[in-house]
Amino acid sequence: KSLGLVSGTYSLILRPNGLIIGSTTDKCRFEDIADFDKESARQELTSQLCDRMNFRGHGRESVHSQTNSATLRWGVRLRSKDRQPVFGCMQALTAEKRHQHLYVLGAFYKNGLQLAERLAVALADEITGQYVDRLSMAFHCERWR
Repeated sequence: KSLGLVSGTYSLILRPNGLIIGSTTDKCRFEDIADFDKESARQELTSQLCDRMNFRGHGRESVHSQTNSATLRWGVRLRSKDRQPVFGCMQALTAEKRHQHLYVLGAFYKNGLQLAERLAVALADEITGQYVDRLSMAFHCERWR
């Protein structure tokens, strides 16, 4: 069973295999990213998770040990103006012939784990001329026309 915590802009998931996934969203200028204190965020999330799951003693130490050994990575999660992922041929937006073979798949923001595979299949279906399901079409770039 996975244990999870969402607190404000922070989230943390402790998986049975020991994999820890954490994220945060902060409104900041690009140049401020280098100053983000990842270690403090890691410790805060771990303590909150332990408190929420009522871990004491050895259980709490074990969770802290796992989070402390996890690799920290950071990046920018792009999102579109309407906060929805987008895929499709850019010619749908510009109608310029030079964009007829330019495809986009992105702007997942926090929804990459849930939607990336489905929309990658939808994009492949579009490129090969196959049927694209109605749910996936809700994320197609044509919605901005």
